[in-house]
Parts: sequence; structure tokens; C-alpha cells
Amino acid sequence: MTQPKKLIEVAMPIKEISAESVRDKSIRHGHISTLHLWWARRPLPVCRAVVFASLVPDPMDENCPQAFKDAVEILLGSPSKPLKEQDIDPNAYKPYDDIPYTAAIDKMEDTPRNRLLMFIGKYSDEFNRNEKAGKTTASGKQLSDYSLIKWDNKNNGVIINKARKTYLGSL
Repeated sequence: MTQPKKLIEVAMPIKEISAESVRDKSIRHGHISTLHLWWARRPLPVCRAVVFASLVPDPMDENCPQAFKDAVEILLGSPSKPLKEQDIDPNAYKPYDDIPYTAAIDKMEDTPRNRLLMFIGKYSDEFNRNEKAGKTTASGKQLSDYSLIKWDNKNNGVIINKARKTYLGSL
């Protein structure tokens, strides 16, 4: 059987990763880089996104295991099966109705690949509203609280376990 392409070979949420990397660079309290000023910057959101996307297959690839597709649907929801977990918004990983930074209305298709990209990094609803209104959003409020790359989720058991279970579904 031919190996499926990895998600990183097909797509990545670059703008969202960039936004969190800028924020990661300016965090001063509780960040590993505050130990010493000589440490080189290694933005953790980029590392987390690249490692995760390198481990999981593209769910839209024809050679992708069905178990992985099922895991994505269970853990990240689908148009027919929204999330039922009490601590997560049922639409947390629903793709954008209007992609930020685009002039025209540009709706993303609700596919397993796009759900996986929204899991890695998704702009918050507040950011999307402010972007349309021409307002700025504080760096800590730009990404959704359910994004894997968000610094605040480094110890969030729900998000980390979703990443683990999604990866295990690919094995």
C-alpha cells in the first residue's frame, strides 16, 4: 500500500502560525527564553505545528487510513457530527465562514483536512469581527482558545490529548 501524504506536504495554517509566533516572541513571564538573554529564539508555535503536521496524514489523501479519518471526525467534529464535549465549543474546529485577510467573501469547505488545519491554528471569532471592522485585536486574543499552537494551551490536557489521540488514529 502506498503511504499517504503527510498534512505538512499539503497545507499549513501559515498566517495563524505567524500570528502566534509574533506573540510567542514577546511573552516575558513563564517563557523558557526568559532564563537567559543569550538563548536563541525558537518559536514554539512553529515547532508544535510542524511536528504535528509531519506526524499525521492528510485525511483527504486516497491512501489515508480509515481509522485516522474516523479519529478526526470523532475528535474534531464534522458537518454531520458536531463536538459533544462539554469543555469545547461545538464549532471550535469548523472552518472559516470568511477567510481572514481576504477582500472577497471566501468560505472554506468543511472537510477533514480543513478541520485538522483549524485544530492546529484558527483565528478567534473576535479577531475575525475586528478584522472586518478594521480594528486591531490584542495578540493574546487573536487565536482561538482551542488551537494547538496557542501558547496558553501548552498544558491544556484537553487540547494535548486531542493531538495525541488524533496522531494515534494515524498509526
